Amino acid sequence: MNKIVYHALKSLIGLRLRHINRSSNMLFLQFGEPREISSRDGGLKAVYDWTVQIQCPWRISQHSRVVIGYRDFYYSDVAQNNEAVMNKSRYDSVLNSLCAEFETTPPRVISIDADDTGAFSLHLSDDYRLDAITAENTASGKHWRIFEPGVDGKSFVFPPSEA
Repeated sequence: MNKIVYHALKSLIGLRLRHINRSSNMLFLQFGEPREISSRDGGLKAVYDWTVQIQCPWRISQHSRVVIGYRDFYYSDVAQNNEAVMNKSRYDSVLNSLCAEFETTPPRVISIDADDTGAFSLHLSDDYRLDAITAENTASGKHWRIFEPGVDGKSFVFPPSEA
């Protein structure tokens, strides 16, 4: 399995991590150079060469410390008695500063490690590392996916379907 995972992710080697975002608790990471594709409304939208979506536990670390992780979606650094900030998670506050840093100096993917369960690590410049940990046994769930936005047929979902 580790060879399949490595093969799916190897296009990221040498590319810069350009953007991090989320939709609910799904992490979105975009790598490479910006380009324009047609949007659903008929206009154009900017995308990057590759997108990785992660729905399993993950973390971004640097110098042997976790900078931000999956569980940060569920905790807040602000008092929860203030209704104006009740929807802000630790993830959101840390992400803003991390994205600002990456905007000026985006880290580059140096290497990839993958294991036989579908988990992987992207080793980035400046001693950053992204780990995606396949931590549950689910036949119907999708742990992560990589694709080229706007390019048909270029998507890999883990776990791969056995159809």
